[in-house]
Amino acid sequence: MSELKIKVTWNGMAIELEGETESVKEIFNSLKESGMGRMGECNRIVVNVPTDSAEKKTQNENMVGIDEKCYEETEQTEIPSLSNVVLAGGPRTESEWLLVYAFYKSEQGTQFFSREDLRQCYKETNRYTDTRNKNFSSNVKTLISDKLISAVNQNDFRIEKKGIELATKIVCGEIEEKGGKGAKKKTSKSKSSVIETYNLVELNLSQSERKELSEYYIYHNPSNVQDKTVVIAKWLKDTKGIEVVDKDIIFTALRTLGESTSFNIGQALLNAKNLKSYYTSSEAGKFKINHIGEDHVDRDMVGKDK
Repeated sequence: MSELKIKVTWNGMAIELEGETESVKEIFNSLKESGMGRMGECNRIVVNVPTDSAEKKTQNENMVGIDEKCYEETEQTEIPSLSNVVLAGGPRTESEWLLVYAFYKSEQGTQFFSREDLRQCYKETNRYTDTRNKNFSSNVKTLISDKLISAVNQNDFRIEKKGIELATKIVCGEIEEKGGKGAKKKTSKSKSSVIETYNLVELNLSQSERKELSEYYIYHNPSNVQDKTVVIAKWLKDTKGIEVVDKDIIFTALRTLGESTSFNIGQALLNAKNLKSYYTSSEAGKFKINHIGEDHVDRDMVGKDK
């Protein structure tokens, strides 16, 4: 019997698939139909799928796990909110502050940003002074000369890979403080293998409600993993009165929709809260969609065609 074999390398990420399992066929067909267009949803996760099984089912039929041998996440970094970075005073220089602003305004390097975006951050974080404003252009030039950001056109900039790496270390407190004494030592992060496990939970959806959820999801057409969670969260709140979601609820809804769950759902929820402010959270792992998340679904994701 012939086996499917595919190896894809893209933007520093590699995927190797081999075998005849349903998971392999699903990913193969997705790549064949969508090309590389949806690869950005992988959040830099390297997935090795062995020939025997891409998913390991536990004895409990309501548990679905991904074996650590076939799911390895190279970065398990929790990005704090910008307000927390301001309170911690992480950046050492004004050019580093601008780099951090660029990191958040670009949504961790996925979007372009402008000079005005960076200037606005001074006001949003209550750090605006005449001196900082006066030195703004020279600090931007420093970031460009250090190859941390680059100009795309006359108005827009992008943060480079080197800049993303440095900004991540700054906001996560992994950079030595200026001055020798009492300096914080740079911490090293080792690659960690994890088993991401989800529970299938009962959402009590009727046949008509499952159809309605599918139509709602397709209509709003979420383009990234954070948006996937917030579209589902808003529908559940409006239709089922479920105001608080977690990774298991989102996982169950995605399975109901027939959507891929090959991403870290818990981290997607956390990033949607910390980076986008779509949720509030009263306890670990629980997320309540707020007006910012609801407005994003109603205003920014209406009627987008695939």
